Amino acid sequence: MGLVSKNRRGGVERNENWISKLILMDYSNVLYKGLSVNQELTFKGTYTGGLFGLTQQMGTLIREHRPEHLMLCDDYGPYFRKTEVFPEYKEDRKKRKQVIPDEAFVDTRNLGRGFCESAGLPIWREKGWEADDLFALAVEKYHRKYDRIIIASADDDLYQLLKYKNVYLLKKDGLYGYRHFKQEYPDLSPEDWVIFNAIKGGHNNYKGIYKVGVKKALEIMKDEDKLDATYAEHRELIETGLKVCCLPLPKETLPEGVDYPEVPEPVAPQYDELAVRKFLLQYGIRPTQSLSQGLTHLSAF
Repeated sequence: MGLVSKNRRGGVERNENWISKLILMDYSNVLYKGLSVNQELTFKGTYTGGLFGLTQQMGTLIREHRPEHLMLCDDYGPYFRKTEVFPEYKEDRKKRKQVIPDEAFVDTRNLGRGFCESAGLPIWREKGWEADDLFALAVEKYHRKYDRIIIASADDDLYQLLKYKNVYLLKKDGLYGYRHFKQEYPDLSPEDWVIFNAIKGGHNNYKGIYKVGVKKALEIMKDEDKLDATYAEHRELIETGLKVCCLPLPKETLPEGVDYPEVPEPVAPQYDELAVRKFLLQYGIRPTQSLSQGLTHLSAF
């Protein structure tokens, strides 16, 4: 155990083993996943499952990883990937049967926003951009500032960000970083991940080359002659895929006059425990100890 440093920052004492951390959370994903898992949870006619899931995961995340800062990143359509690059982007989601009523999504959005306001947690959203793009921009700006950046997502599109050795994705069985990636894909680098996905396809309705899956795509990637031949044969499709899969979306695909959004500075929430407690209790949710301790921890920075 390291000695406690005499230097204090934000009222937090740090020993010599302190690891500075930034957590990036996909706000909408966590919120709506909470609704999906707890869709029967209501209070006085209001759907509260999303709010419950958000507060539970946030508290657990902060308690387990003890970050200096937490940034909530959100999607804000219509997305440039769809309007400027690939009109079929995410069209497959419209075909899925909706089992959750529209009013549940409205309640969830309103409650999520209300909770974040009561907790002093800003939500970073920029029109046309997805949370994954914001993750990439934040990582680029802050990878030297923090010892570790944890992205609260298991989305494999984000593997390309593992080129920064201090970036980790949060999976069910723990943190997944560069070392884990190389164990799973010894013949690829994180920089290869974009063209690998452009060849084999990914989610969000980009399907890649017909009948080329993971195994065949790996064979192509390992052989430069095969890669060159594949690119020559499927040039237009692959170039579209490179744009769809790249994080952030390449600048040359953006509408005229549009640039990357400015990355905000992570800030300590102006946490008022009474305000948060009052907000949650009016919807039948008792704030957990981990949430209260987590928000108190963040407010110290």
